[in-house]
Amino acid sequence: MIDPPVMPPGMTAIYEEMVDNLRNPEELPANGLARLGECIQIVRGAIDKIKCMVLQEEFPDPQSEIFFFKEIKPFFSAHLLFYRGLYRLEILRPLSASGIQEEYFQELRKLCQFRGNDQEFYQYYRGGFTHLDAVYFLRGNHALHLRLNDFVLEADPRFSTGYDYAVARILASQLFSDHLAICLAKSSDGRPSVAAASQEFTWTAQKVGLAELLYAFQASGVLNNSRTATKKMAEYFSRVFNVQLGNVYKIFEEIRLRKKNRTVFLDSLRQNLLRKMDEDDEHAL
Repeated sequence: MIDPPVMPPGMTAIYEEMVDNLRNPEELPANGLARLGECIQIVRGAIDKIKCMVLQEEFPDPQSEIFFFKEIKPFFSAHLLFYRGLYRLEILRPLSASGIQEEYFQELRKLCQFRGNDQEFYQYYRGGFTHLDAVYFLRGNHALHLRLNDFVLEADPRFSTGYDYAVARILASQLFSDHLAICLAKSSDGRPSVAAASQEFTWTAQKVGLAELLYAFQASGVLNNSRTATKKMAEYFSRVFNVQLGNVYKIFEEIRLRKKNRTVFLDSLRQNLLRKMDEDDEHAL
């Protein structure tokens, strides 16, 4: 999944509320369409809230406005595109006892690809360039908007630059790609793979300990050289260890703000391992 950008406190609270109300789409119950409809409304509600904040308060400077329309708004809009796309896919999903069909995968693969009309902008964004940010991400440059055939999520010129929607589409393609990888991890008969669903391992310590371990892995680059998004790692850990981590970013913030020992769980692992070694040494004598 995609990591959230740094946001002002008010928008961070909106994001956390959104995350708390959403559920992993690969874990949808039998009434998946109904739940996806709820997810769409949850994300739309979050976007409406940040829109109210933007319209009520002016940006302090152009850089703040650029950051909002380049990073923050597309992050929310990408999730709306993602859940809308999943909703359409669920409607088209073939009904078969043999499980998920290849046609479904083909449609999902299409959503993983960004097919914008402006490849120049795609290269600009993916390349991490900034010299045209004032053109792309400040409101008022209506003549420079993308020639989009799709329905634009937010056409209000007070809350759109046109290109913020293009960024949202790029991010949404990443969300679909991650979701496709999860679907492909399932066996051909539709049952989850052994690693994902055997539930042979259940996390029996506190969740905060697993969060410590997750961030230690991320900081050390031991999994995919830390190229995998933190949220995606948290979802994987949750599946493997049969535990719901919830908002892992909030948990990490609490860990970071500890006044005494900030690595309680990791330190206990080290101490327990050393004790085990000492005990085995004694038995070996």
